[in-house]
Amino acid sequence: SNGHFSSDLTQASDYTNGCGLGGGLSGTGVRVLVYHDDLYVNELYHQYFGICPRRHDFDAARGCNIIQWDVRHLGAPVADNWMMQAVLYEDGEDMVFVYDGDTHENGLSGTVGYVNAARSVGVEWGCDSDGIVANNSTLCTYAATSCP
Repeated sequence: SNGHFSSDLTQASDYTNGCGLGGGLSGTGVRVLVYHDDLYVNELYHQYFGICPRRHDFDAARGCNIIQWDVRHLGAPVADNWMMQAVLYEDGEDMVFVYDGDTHENGLSGTVGYVNAARSVGVEWGCDSDGIVANNSTLCTYAATSCP
């Protein structure tokens, strides 16, 4: 998984940190880059919740899918493990990325963002650089139709 996922089921892996709306990204489909980098994945979990434990900021009744990675950077010691989650709300493009623990990010090259299948709409918090996410932080993005 390398810290990202795609709706393209034929895409087995991607080790490139492409910048811009799909620049350099292989495959097709929606791409969600929670923290795309050279990661060793210890555990990967997925669960759907009819009522999301991380309530939507504008619609508390929405369900969600939560994908959770327990990871460390490739070559890092086991003591450097940290957790990240993608919270994907149903009925829209709203999502939250959660980072729990010390990401040990200094000097590394993560990419964080989202791009649609057509590569025409997306959000990029940072690309192929360090310092994108703070330890124990959350990034949120909501479609304009979700906001009051």
